[in-house]
Order: sequence, then C-alpha cells, then structure tokens
Amino acid sequence: MKNDLLLLPLFLSLHVAWASSLALGPVYPVIEPDLLTLLKEHAREELQRANSRINQNRNRLENWAKNPQGISLPAAPETKRHRFDSNPEVKAFIGPDYQREWLFIDANRTEQVELAGIFTQGNSAIRRVILVSGSVEKTQKVLEKRVWFDQSGALIRRLKIEALPAFVQMDATGITVTQAPASRLMKEKGFK
Repeated sequence: MKNDLLLLPLFLSLHVAWASSLALGPVYPVIEPDLLTLLKEHAREELQRANSRINQNRNRLENWAKNPQGISLPAAPETKRHRFDSNPEVKAFIGPDYQREWLFIDANRTEQVELAGIFTQGNSAIRRVILVSGSVEKTQKVLEKRVWFDQSGALIRRLKIEALPAFVQMDATGITVTQAPASRLMKEKGFK
C-alpha cells in the first residue's frame, strides 16, 4: 500500500498531462505564416535590394571616376603670370632642391592634350598633368601617363588660374603661374 501511495502523484500528473492535451473544442489549422520563414524571406528580399543599390552606386562612382565633373575655363588668349613667394619657414622645411611642375589643361581641347604629351616627355618625377575638365581615362590612354584631376576646382581657385593651359612651377622660393596659349607655352617653356 505504501508503494501505491508513492505512485499516486505520478499517476495523477500523467493523467493531468494527458487530459490537457485533449482538445476541449473544435481544432482549426494555423493560417498565419511561420514567423521564421517570413523573416528569412524578408531578409532575402532586402539583401537583393541592398545588392541592387550597391551595384547602382558602384556604376555611378565608376562613371564619375572616368568622367568627373570639371570646371570650364576659357582658353588663354595671351600670356599672364603671377607669383606667390614662399616665406623663410617654407624654404627651410622643403629644402633648396625642391622643384615641381604642373600643367593644368582641359582634356576636351586637343591642342592642350598635345601640349601635355610634350610636357610629360620631360622629367616625369617632378611633372604632373592636372585636368580641370575632361575624361581622366581617355587622357591617360592618350598620354600613356597618369593624370590627376582638380576636384571641384580647389587648385585653380588657390592658384588663381583663370584660363588654360596654365603652367605652374614650384620651388623653394615660391610658385609661379603662367597662363598662355598652348603654342606659346610650348615655345617659351620648351617642355623637353
């Protein structure tokens, strides 16, 4: 009898568990979608939309890199020069041997691209062609050299360039900016 009393709570708990699993009324199928399936489908769709946006942005950036927005400047009708002198601290910092030459051109003008071709035949370690407008990719293929682009016209504003082509010489004493027609720059500077 003692053993029966010990088993009674076990039988009662089994009976309650069995009775609670029985339906007390009509049973209907679940019509709501499975939440996990719904979340996976939503994540898959969002991933596709995100990849589409990434590809659109990549294409837009590639097009912008090939043909960045430039600034239109007129062709230089005559020779015009101005100079920015360096202060003694700059001279001491960069050293007396410092020398750089930049040629600012509009890559949409054939004579300026030809001038850049002659310009790049010299000491390429100190010379750079900087586009103000036109295609970077096309110009690099024509010149077979790397070119830079003056984004948003920051350099031309700083150097007070108003017409192209513009030849910029930098050394320890300062910066000299020469704006002149392409043919005149070729004769005056020699670019050899």
